[in-house]
This record gives sequence, structure tokens and C-alpha cells, in this order.
Amino acid sequence: MLACVPLFAAAALGVGVLQPAGHVIVDAGLNRTPAEILEITPERIRYIDRERTPRTVALSEVLALLPARPDDLGEPVAAEASGRGLAVRIAVELTDGQRFVGKPAFTEVKDGLAWDTRMFGRLELPLERVRSISLHPEVVDLAGRAAGKDDEVDLLNGDRVAGLVEAFGPAVVVESGGQRITIGPDRVAAVMLANPDAAPPRSLARLEDGAVFAIEGIRTTGEARVELMRPEGAGGKSRKVTAALGEVAAVWFDAPRLTPLSRLGIDRYEASPGRRWTRAPRIYGGEMGSAGDIEVPGPMTVEWVLPPAQRFAGTLVLPRRSLEWGDGEVTIEVRPAKGAEGWTTLVKERLNAARPSAEFNVELPAGPARLRLKLEPGADGTIQDRVVLRDAVLLTGK
Repeated sequence: MLACVPLFAAAALGVGVLQPAGHVIVDAGLNRTPAEILEITPERIRYIDRERTPRTVALSEVLALLPARPDDLGEPVAAEASGRGLAVRIAVELTDGQRFVGKPAFTEVKDGLAWDTRMFGRLELPLERVRSISLHPEVVDLAGRAAGKDDEVDLLNGDRVAGLVEAFGPAVVVESGGQRITIGPDRVAAVMLANPDAAPPRSLARLEDGAVFAIEGIRTTGEARVELMRPEGAGGKSRKVTAALGEVAAVWFDAPRLTPLSRLGIDRYEASPGRRWTRAPRIYGGEMGSAGDIEVPGPMTVEWVLPPAQRFAGTLVLPRRSLEWGDGEVTIEVRPAKGAEGWTTLVKERLNAARPSAEFNVELPAGPARLRLKLEPGADGTIQDRVVLRDAVLLTGK
């Protein structure tokens, strides 16, 4: 568990000196508590709850601080859906899920690349640790794209060069088909490298601008500034950086214990009986440090293959645009293995204008291997029957 020091030091518990509520505390049982953070120490978190009552929780019982979501009735991450969110930021992503927003320096770095960031200055990153580089996301969107067996360089003109990226600096050099191809960086839209995934950081922070990075400690330094300790290089060295408290969107104290459902990928989906076709479920967010939204756009069944897990929690929401006619029943079930009989029902909720959302937090039976969500139409048919599965996470570690 990450050892932290005071995050928000307040002279008193009076609400007049607090920053606006911005986080949800997720504890070891996946219970969620909206909170205005007063203080984090190595032993505890002090906060103000929804009823404006001061509370304390042992830090050993806290897995994460997630961002408080607006009461928007499940409209999936509007900024991302409209092309203004994380998916369109210029960024480099590493094989362990860390993500640095900024721009390339295009200078020579042996077997690596130089990346300029607002918070960390210039970083030199080994190419073997890089998963992707997004330079023109308005042209090539890498969100959800899996690496292939070769490195891939997408050009602004729509061409793609596959091979081995040997250099990323004043020129991008690719060995392809026995030839060395030199490409001007002004022609490159994106790069996807075929490097294997690395273990994610145990503790990490996510900023509002989309940056996600490993941390070893966090505290405030006054005037609502947050000091973050980022591990850097070998030998246990770390680098201290500061940001405004409001810039820190989330802190995952024990990331390996939490697996967002949005990060697993959907194994299969099909329209409900009587419907010939349906749009695919859509995932918003779900990058490292984010739980994400999954939109089920109509009556259907959706299935996932589960890792070993003990609990499952999230929120089912009828989107605002479906309030007039939307009326559907959502069932969440699990079973031991593909092809096995006997689904176990975990959640059954009817969503409509009178009850547009429902939180759930359920214990999983031993050995679940598949999870199924069914959205079935209500009395008024399929019109506007859709649901958003918000911030759904599995407790997957001990």
C-alpha cells in the first residue's frame, strides 16, 4: 500500500475552507463514498461525506480515489464522445500503461525518444518501453487499437509502414522488408510499437489532462498545491513534482487489486430475440487510472471473460436522452466456464424515468469465468432502451 502524507491540511473541519467535492473513496470492499478530502496520512484519510459529516477511514482499507462524476444521468463521457477528450490528446504511452501528455522533442536519443512535458520537463524514454505515440489523433485514433506483430507507423496521407522502428528523433527510421526507410516526423500521425506489455505500477496518479504516471507518495504543499513523488530510474530515486489539487483526477493506491470491466474487452454480444441488428456496445475511457463507461445501446446480451475476482461493483444508469421512453430490465449474471450451464444472477434492476440509476456491489461466487449483462425491453417496447455501465470494477487481487 502506498504510504502518503497530508493531502489537504485544514485548520478545522468547517466546510467553508474546503475545495469543492471532487473524489469518491473506494474501499477494500468496493464500497464508494463521495468525499471532500481533508487529509491523507500513512494511517488514514479524513474527509467530509455527502451529509457534510467529518469521517475517517484507515488508509489500509482504501484502494483508490476516483473522480466524483457529475449527476449527468449516464451520458457517456461527453468530452470524449465529442472528440475533445483523452482520445485526442498528443501523448506517448508506455507498455506499463503510464501516459505522458506533451509533444516530441525530435532530438537524437540512442534507442529512445525525447518527450517534452509540462510537469516533468523533458523525458528520455527507451523505445523498448513505448507502446504508442499519438501525434495527430484527429487523423489516427489509437484508442483501443492492439499492437501487431510488427511496429507500425501511420502517415498523415493514410499510408502505413510496418517493420521495426529503429529511431524516433529528427527522422523516424523504420527497417521494413530488408530496407531502412527514413520518414520526416512532419509526415507521421502515429506510431504503434510491438513491445510486450509490462506490469502496471502498483500506485499511480491520473491528472485531468490525461497524464497517468507511477507515484510513491503524495501530499499538499499549501495553497491547494499537491506534491507528487514519481519513481525515476534505478536505485530507488524519485522526482518531486507539484500540481494544483484540482488537477489530480484520481489516485490508485493499490492498482493491481482493481480491474475495470472496460479494460477487459467484450468477448461477444448479440441483439435480443426479435431484433435483427444492433450497434456494438461502446467503451468510453478505461485507460490506466480510469474506470470508464460502457454504453449498451439497446436490448441485447453482452459477455466478458473474467479474470479471478472476488467482487464486482458499479452503477447502472439510464441516459438522460432515454428518460422519456426508456424502460428496461438489466440482469447481470456469471457462470464458471464457457459452455457451462447454470448462470447465477447477481443483479436485476428495472431502469426508467422513475428510477434512472442503480448502484450495485456484489460478491462473486467461487470460480466465475464469464459475466453476462442482459438488457431486456419493458412494457413500451425497445424505444430508447439503453443503459450505461458506469465505473464498473472487479476486485481481482488480495
